[in-house]
Parts: sequence; structure tokens; C-alpha cells
Amino acid sequence: MPDEVFLSLFHSDELVYTTAVKIIYDENPQKCFEYLRNMNPEKQALIDVLSNDGVILQDKVKLLRRNQFFFSIPDFLLVELAEIMTVKELSKGDKIFFNKNGYENILILIRGELKSDENKGESLVFSKKAILTPGMNINNKIEYLIASKKAIVLTASRYDYFNLLVDNTKILQHIFDIIQE
Repeated sequence: MPDEVFLSLFHSDELVYTTAVKIIYDENPQKCFEYLRNMNPEKQALIDVLSNDGVILQDKVKLLRRNQFFFSIPDFLLVELAEIMTVKELSKGDKIFFNKNGYENILILIRGELKSDENKGESLVFSKKAILTPGMNINNKIEYLIASKKAIVLTASRYDYFNLLVDNTKILQHIFDIIQE
């Protein structure tokens, strides 16, 4: 493995050092943990994340890239979006709520399928690559969706998501370019 990969562990940019951690971890998990134990507490926290099959920033960027709206956006822009995202892995029958802790969330369905509760009226089904925003493309009275099969969903606070898009016009420009094609 090139020395540059190990040197990248000391980089201050989270995308750079988490990518290095992932490369080293995939090659030799024990050696990766040895290096991380000698680093600052923020980087040491990656030991727990990796031990529990957690998701690091690099993984979130890759997941975002699976959506057609984010596919052509450069990584340095996607990182900002990835930082506000949480990854949810759902099994069949799991519920995912739009409102959590007083915050309204948007959902980006990366893989799988989500449906509305059939007992609460009209049944809606959403398949991969859907971006679900209450009050925009889904009725804001729908409280949650149910995974009809295994699914991966990115969630973010609606407020944080739209503020980031408004503040970062470069991301919006890429999205508009894709829509116009």
C-alpha cells in the first residue's frame, strides 16, 4: 500500500482521512485500528464506527451519487450534503418517520421500496431514487412510510437540506442541468 494512503490519515479534511481509513480497513482491519488508536479522539471514534459496520462520510457520498440528481456533482460539493445526511437501513416492514424529534425530514430512497400505510387511505409506492418531501411530492399528512422490502434511505432535516441547497448554488446548478437534459 502506498505511503500516501497512510499520510492521508493525518489530513484535516474528513473525506480524505475517512477514505484513507476505509482503504486501510479493507486491507487490514487490525492495522487500521492500531493507527487510529494513536490519533486524536475524533479519528479514534472511527474504530467504533467501523467495528459496528457504521457509515463514514465517504459511504454517504457514494450513496448520494446513486441518485440521478447527485450523480454528476463533484465530491467536494457532495461532502457538504453528505455531512447532514443519516443513513437508515430498513428491513421489510420497518417504518421510517418524516417527523423525528420535532424536525421534519426529507427522505432520499437509494435502494428498495417504501409504501404508505394501506390502513390510512390511498396506498402509495415509491421505488429507488425517489426524493420524498412532505407537502411537496407527498401528502404532509402521511406520518411515515413502510419498507415493503429491504431498503436504504438517506434522511436529513428538511430545514438543513433546503438551506444547504439555497446557500450552495453550485449544487443547485448541477441539479438544474440534469433536470433540463
